[in-house]
Amino acid sequence: MDCHQKEYKSWEGSHHDLAMKIADTNTVLGDFNDVEFVHKGISTRFFKNGKDFMVNTEGPDDKYHDYKVEYTFGVEPLQQ
Repeated sequence: MDCHQKEYKSWEGSHHDLAMKIADTNTVLGDFNDVEFVHKGISTRFFKNGKDFMVNTEGPDDKYHDYKVEYTFGVEPLQQ
């Protein structure tokens, strides 16, 4: 960063800079206010547990589990 300040300033805040971030209130774009989404009969709920962003959905064992969102990938037009 020190030796390439011009390039760093150009990169900072770009989609490349925002490509992968730790999930927090500044980086998560989705609605985690206890929102439910149903697709092909599978219910998925997005919620918060304290500061953690959580998803409750069907797991590989066909049972529902809570999964903590650790990172965000992308920013627009789609975040995963």
